[in-house]
Amino acid sequence: MLSHILKLIANQWKSNLWILAELFISFVCLFLVFLFVARLIGRDVMDKGFDIEHVYKVSWSLREVKGDYTSRASDTAADLAELVNRLRRYSGVEAVGLTDNYAFPYTGSSNGKAFYRDTLRSNYVNWGRMTPEAVRVFRYRSIDPDIDLCDEASQARYLFGKAEMEELFGPDVPRGMVRNKKEGVDDRLALGTTGSVARCEYFDDNSFVWEMTNEEKLIRDLARPQALHIFIRVRPAADHDFINRFWHDMSGHLQAGDCMISNIVSMEDYRAQLLNGIGIDLFYVFAYVLVGFFLLCAFLGVIGAFWFRTQARTPELGLRMALGSTRRDVRRLVLGEGLTLFALVWVPGVVVVYLMRDAVNILNLPLPLSDGWFFTLIGLLTTLVMAMLITAGVWAPARQASRINPVDALRYE
Repeated sequence: MLSHILKLIANQWKSNLWILAELFISFVCLFLVFLFVARLIGRDVMDKGFDIEHVYKVSWSLREVKGDYTSRASDTAADLAELVNRLRRYSGVEAVGLTDNYAFPYTGSSNGKAFYRDTLRSNYVNWGRMTPEAVRVFRYRSIDPDIDLCDEASQARYLFGKAEMEELFGPDVPRGMVRNKKEGVDDRLALGTTGSVARCEYFDDNSFVWEMTNEEKLIRDLARPQALHIFIRVRPAADHDFINRFWHDMSGHLQAGDCMISNIVSMEDYRAQLLNGIGIDLFYVFAYVLVGFFLLCAFLGVIGAFWFRTQARTPELGLRMALGSTRRDVRRLVLGEGLTLFALVWVPGVVVVYLMRDAVNILNLPLPLSDGWFFTLIGLLTTLVMAMLITAGVWAPARQASRINPVDALRYE
């Protein structure tokens, strides 16, 4: 039957050129749109290497008083340490971690630094400082599942992201000795994490190294708002209307000296604010509108083209039935022609999309899979969707044509 369909397509090549062009354009457009949407969705569902569920960001401020800040620094550090301890004692709090302005998820700041292992040098990575308890707050995990990173973080100097660990030590290495100066000799212990995101999954600079710092030292060095950040992890059982309960229960304990807790927000809301600020939500809306638009255009174009094509061939199809073909044979013939036409444009369509695949990466997003697997899976999805559109577009006119009375077809002839 395939050879017969190919002969029919060749005999009607002039009219089929327009259908081939339409199928080619529809396939390429849908393929590119699906690539764009898959990159967005892949970023959203990927394993980022940290967990912000049940995590809250606590903002603090200094009461305005007259006097030089330097003369108050030691008092501020002591007051802030007291606030942190109050948070740690609050019912339902599992862990309290502190970071600088660079080392927490969804920060808008970055700070570059290179690291060395023997003669090897890493690229500049996002570098920041955090307390060991922040590892527990964000639940960073070791490359080796048998290693409890939360327990070992206090013994290490650095936490390396997955990409940086592989660059200096190779894949699946959980530990190593590194230094932050080329000529230095003070190699320190680094632990490899599964983390693949430094600040935001939609940023392309996601290599990172977090330096473990004693809490007292970090408070002393950064005891000022907007420089030192406090995060708490709440036990799931206690994370019900937590913010309202926190304000109610802590109403008389929100201030220590000149330091006071000024705000608390869930990290999920904080993430949403950041993504909204950089326009990610608009990209999703844009992507979904594109998908809907091209699906509608492809469906209407396919059904319109095949409808008129089948109508024009009504005498031929009726004659086939008069000569013994069944309605099922007619429907299979028309559907087979549609799918065969699509098969003819499939290879050049895939080649064109492969050459254009980076053009849709507007956000310069990393791939959730290897390039080959990612392209293959999206290709299979697009092919399946196009086959379904062609089947839906061809079925109605084929069904109508199969109902023609053979006598009327012979009258046409």
